[in-house]
Amino acid sequence: KKTNSKNQNSVLEKKVLCCEEFSLSSSTDSSSLSSSQSLGPLSSNCEGLEVSILSNSSDKNDKVDGNSRSRRRGRRVRSRKYYKETNEEASVPCHMRASIIALDCEMVGVGPSGFRSAVARVTLVDYNNSTLLDTFVRVAEEVTDYRTFVSGVHESDLKSEEALSLDECRQKVERLLRGKILVGHGLKCDLQSLGLVHPWHDIRDTAKYEPYMKVVDRMGSKRGQVARKLKELVAEKIGREIQKPGQSHSPYEDAVAALDLYKLDSRKWEMVMQYKMRRTMEIQGVLDTEKHAAFNENASHFSQRMVAVGAC
Repeated sequence: KKTNSKNQNSVLEKKVLCCEEFSLSSSTDSSSLSSSQSLGPLSSNCEGLEVSILSNSSDKNDKVDGNSRSRRRGRRVRSRKYYKETNEEASVPCHMRASIIALDCEMVGVGPSGFRSAVARVTLVDYNNSTLLDTFVRVAEEVTDYRTFVSGVHESDLKSEEALSLDECRQKVERLLRGKILVGHGLKCDLQSLGLVHPWHDIRDTAKYEPYMKVVDRMGSKRGQVARKLKELVAEKIGREIQKPGQSHSPYEDAVAALDLYKLDSRKWEMVMQYKMRRTMEIQGVLDTEKHAAFNENASHFSQRMVAVGAC
């Protein structure tokens, strides 16, 4: 209201000054005109001047308001965009990012009809999606099914000089995973194929994470959970298409997809793991105290028996 009153006062002052200047010029130039004749153009010019001043001021105010609204709207859009881009990064603490590694393996078939699986390619990716290891693995047994349409592995890949033996690959993977948090999809099969064991509290398997599992009805009106395909999870949670039809799987793409799923819900996931670790330690502590108490009781009974035997 104050700004509107100030604008109106300034407009009226300009109107009066312009009218006075116009009246002085008209009196000096045309002294023969009557007051009634000179009043007509004076009033019309002043009214036109008033309209132009008001229109200019309103246009300027509209432009200022529009610019301020657009600036405010732009700030809101930028803040949402910034939050959307940095939300995943902020969800994982900085001190944990260097200790996170994603693993994915591609298998080939061995044995009769290629029913048994053997690891043929291993890929490790760090938190920043940089490749730590990507190598083919020579299979000791005879490969009966290369599963090229899925694995992308050919016979020439396994017989190349760059391919590692299973022992060499196992040593490299074990050295890289020591003390790290392992992320992947279906890590049980990958670790078994490599002959490795990783601490359960350092495993983040997107196939076993309950919020990512599918609830199904089982016999006896019992509800259970089963693992979902990585392709379905990535399409639903991230909106990205992987493992496209007609193309072989990329271990790098699958490892990055599992890593992105972990980043998406890492805070809740880590809270669940902390709770499980705390409960495990409490249970182990109770068991240890019970074992210790039982051991002390047995020791006391044994000492009493020895004392009795000595007395005899």
